[in-house]
Amino acid sequence: MISSTKITIEKSCLEEIVKSNFNEKERLVSYHALNGGWFNTAYKLKLTSRDVIVKIAPGNNCNIQHYEVGMMNGEYKSLKLLKAHGFKVPDVLFYDVSKSIIPSEYIILSIIQGTTLNDLWENKLISGEEVSSVSYEIGKLNFKINQIKGDRFGYVSDKQPKFNNWFKCIEYLFNDLIKDAKQFNIQLNWDMNLVIKKLHHCRMIFEKVDTPYFVYHDLSEANIFIEKNNIKGIIDPERALFGDPLMENHFMSYCEHNKTFLRGYNNISFEEEGRIKQAFYSFYKGIMMYIETFVREYADDTVRKWIKPYIEKDYKNLNELIHD
Repeated sequence: MISSTKITIEKSCLEEIVKSNFNEKERLVSYHALNGGWFNTAYKLKLTSRDVIVKIAPGNNCNIQHYEVGMMNGEYKSLKLLKAHGFKVPDVLFYDVSKSIIPSEYIILSIIQGTTLNDLWENKLISGEEVSSVSYEIGKLNFKINQIKGDRFGYVSDKQPKFNNWFKCIEYLFNDLIKDAKQFNIQLNWDMNLVIKKLHHCRMIFEKVDTPYFVYHDLSEANIFIEKNNIKGIIDPERALFGDPLMENHFMSYCEHNKTFLRGYNNISFEEEGRIKQAFYSFYKGIMMYIETFVREYADDTVRKWIKPYIEKDYKNLNELIHD
């Protein structure tokens, strides 16, 4: 994917990264850039005895949103936490924050075998029935992930603020989006002040969320590896936070509620308060993606055109569900 946050790394720098982190028997044999993802730069490195992935954070001069500050640290901590709880995620081989070789943090990860669910579907290598079966397993997996408890609310990264109160956290996240729009001169066609007002009106609903649960936040088809219709592993938990599990990707309006996933996710159903929270979370995610299309200077407006109708839908839901 083409994004202004991605940087080009010379072969000599990749060789130095290998030399700095592996023993003298390992050498860089070949490498190629991975095109998936919109934020970090990633390369697959073929070494003397193994293959690894190196992910490189945006450079110091790249424009990023407030929630993206310290995102690689968030991925590092999330991978360690998920691995400790027995989930199939890449091993963190090295994490370098020194910026001594390149002017960015980088992380070196083991390879997850298989093919992403997204690639299988786009290339017609998996049937609808098989997708349904996998979706059920993804629901079960996501439910188990959401049982991990934290101490405070907020994005996992050490560089992001933490809160004792979920309402305070979600209020802060919405205000960060407003700051992003102002900082980058992005016109939002929705009354954000009204949304904040409605959020305050629903304060008690959010304050009922008293336990910070691990929210993967991006357990999408592009981040799930499949082999022989089994989940082999999951990647990219860089946007993870501790909060309300209803904030998970599959509960957003743009996922249109995959019934098989929901059945796997402990047959979850949405009562009125759940629908209100879901509308706020979905609107938040939609605005986040809308803003990033400008900040990252995407090559075209495909993502913007795709997400905008869902933002409109969520905004309408908020106005219908909440009457001041």
